[in-house]
Amino acid sequence: MIASSKTIGHHQISKYLSGVVKSKSLNHAYIFSGAEGLGKKRMAQDFVTTLVGCDGLIKPHSDVLWVERLEDKKHILLEQVHDLQNFLALSALENGYKIVIIDAAERMNKEASNCLLKTLEEPAKNAILILTTSSKSSLLPTIISRCENIPFLSVPRVRMKDNLIKVYGDNDEVKINLIISLSQGKPAIAARLMESEQYLEQYKQEKRELVDFVSNGMSDRLASITKMLEKKSFNESAQIARRKLNNLAVIFHDILNKKTKTQSYSTDSFTEAAIGRLEGRYNLEELKNIFNKLQESRRSLSLSVNPKIVLQNLVINL
Repeated sequence: MIASSKTIGHHQISKYLSGVVKSKSLNHAYIFSGAEGLGKKRMAQDFVTTLVGCDGLIKPHSDVLWVERLEDKKHILLEQVHDLQNFLALSALENGYKIVIIDAAERMNKEASNCLLKTLEEPAKNAILILTTSSKSSLLPTIISRCENIPFLSVPRVRMKDNLIKVYGDNDEVKINLIISLSQGKPAIAARLMESEQYLEQYKQEKRELVDFVSNGMSDRLASITKMLEKKSFNESAQIARRKLNNLAVIFHDILNKKTKTQSYSTDSFTEAAIGRLEGRYNLEELKNIFNKLQESRRSLSLSVNPKIVLQNLVINL
């Protein structure tokens, strides 16, 4: 299996990738697609480790290149794609493969995307490209058509619970159920919550604050957005906005589950009363529209729309 001892869920993907490695039937390009927090980057690390012995991220490797948006930039730039092309033009030094991983590939600007397309059209020998994305629809259709898409989905509650206990050896039922509720089937979020009590407490506090945010009137919501993004850079604001969108999705899933009496992800005790009050505010059609708006907002952020405008447009529809 591809998965490492720290990988949670996605056993079918792991099994499939193990099979193509074993049979030497690798494609030259893959897209790992799915919502943020599903563990796409972790799986890419495991895949690369299987191919060349280490992931090239935590421990550098001469035949592995990770490409990410630079901290002070809005996009992955043309110059970065030129760098990866130069990297792939060199012969592999060790195990035969030259591997490039583009993390959050939807953040490539137009010039970078068009340049990458040329690499995909004429792939170098023994070159493998892995694109991770939380917004596959933001990629050029011609890029998508030249890659094998591997979709990542939420991990079911029972499997998530079994995996967390197996990986972390923690049998605290209350803690495990809380983390399952907060992570909403997203292994990367669940792993971080398991590994950091500080992050868990922070996540709980943010959820409490967002429940209050949803409960407030329009003017209070808009004022809250202005305050939370005040004096923040574009990238800091985008990071905050993405996290708020993820947490809002958790809250509205709780409201939906309460309304439909679904048990797949139980509401946690510290927001249960508030969720119960919010349940009566929304009907099922309204909740469906909100989930669509959340998805649109994520896509807008991936396209570098102003985070403040994205959040303001969203709260008008809550």
